[in-house]
Amino acid sequence: MVAESGLSAPLARLRQPPPLRRQVYERLEAMIVDGVLAPGQHLVEQELAERLGVSRNPIREALQALERSGWVDLRPRHGAFVHTPSAQEANDFFHVRTVLEAEAARLAARHADDASLAELAELVDDAARTPETDARSLADLNTRFHRGIAALADNHVLAEMLSAFEKRLRWYFKPVAMVSGDRSW
Repeated sequence: MVAESGLSAPLARLRQPPPLRRQVYERLEAMIVDGVLAPGQHLVEQELAERLGVSRNPIREALQALERSGWVDLRPRHGAFVHTPSAQEANDFFHVRTVLEAEAARLAARHADDASLAELAELVDDAARTPETDARSLADLNTRFHRGIAALADNHVLAEMLSAFEKRLRWYFKPVAMVSGDRSW
């Protein structure tokens, strides 16, 4: 039927934009991860809708999805609040991450060469030169360092698992980096 219409080559499919609720979810998630929306902050649907230029319905749908992902707490008759992680929650996260990172480091050690070790060392040096108050730059350097280790591990499943932790790590990073930054690097 395509040949009959005069089209000889297959057409590339048009991409559908993500649903509005997904776009709102991603924007709010980024604002939470980056600290624009602080832990414990009350999220008022109408205010968010006005700020993002959408109706309240995609806001409400995004907030429900953010609750399922652990970014937001929905409290009946009180509204939505940015989740405030407990010390135990952060400890649990870092415990699991440590298990995965230890395996990544073990595997990376098998594949490391002088060039890859020099790249990792440069990231550590960059972090040492970065002021402790520049949490965003430190978080970026930390992410790049751990991605480098995961790439060297040459285990795609492990790399995907560690990648899934990145947003949560960025969220936890600032309070943790301010307490244990020097020891961590």
